[in-house]
Amino acid sequence: MTTATATHVAPPKHILLPSGHKIRFRFIQQVLWTAIAVSLGTACVAGLYYLLFEVRYGPVYLKPGWDGLFSQSWWTIYRHGLRDVGEGVLANLAVRSLITKWQKHADQRLAGGKLAVKAAQVLVASFVLILLGVWLVNYALPFLWHHAHFSLITSPVHATGATSNVVSGFNWQDFTIGFVITHIIRTMWKPVGNTINAALIDGSVYRAHGRTPLWVRLPIAPPTMRERFAWTQRTHPDVAPQGDLAVRILMVCGVLALLVAGYGEYVLHVIAKG
Repeated sequence: MTTATATHVAPPKHILLPSGHKIRFRFIQQVLWTAIAVSLGTACVAGLYYLLFEVRYGPVYLKPGWDGLFSQSWWTIYRHGLRDVGEGVLANLAVRSLITKWQKHADQRLAGGKLAVKAAQVLVASFVLILLGVWLVNYALPFLWHHAHFSLITSPVHATGATSNVVSGFNWQDFTIGFVITHIIRTMWKPVGNTINAALIDGSVYRAHGRTPLWVRLPIAPPTMRERFAWTQRTHPDVAPQGDLAVRILMVCGVLALLVAGYGEYVLHVIAKG
């Protein structure tokens, strides 16, 4: 399932930077970078959704077709669930790729074909689980609660079977679905995220030629990535980055996702607010 690029050397619990010092205020930095990764992941989905379904490209306008893909009333609930829950799930994958706990799997690398297959499996599983979660929270559970004469959290089932949100400003349905899904798929994504993380660091170490980049010296990258750079440079400084096509494609997708995330932040905080 995995390949190792060099002899395994178990990293210590605390890793020093090339300067010989520990990262100061590491926990605070980790929390801040986690929040940044979550925000970018959420914005990426929002930006992609807006570009696909809210923007007209000459005669091409996908929104009417997407909104009317199914004439039944339940489609509105499912497509909103795919968008809103998908934002949280993708954000979680971004966190696990950039801020992964890599020490226990320092030499883990998925080969190109296996990496692509595993990533596709995670996306398909996430899609299916989101649909299942939307059905469960909006239809199955309200139906059971209604017939059991409970009304503490959900309102009685309407003609569409959907529930109203009692807590204004907080969609507990989407939060619950996303929380459960991310815990289900995290094991599946772990080797993919670790491979992406390792590819980023291996390439950085290889191109540095013994130097320490600015993003390693200063807190302008997650602590786990800075520590992984230091450890890789110290133990395997001449290991060339994995050059499989699937890895390169994922790296390009990562750059594009970052650009879309920047646009998504504009959509969320400017267009949507307006």
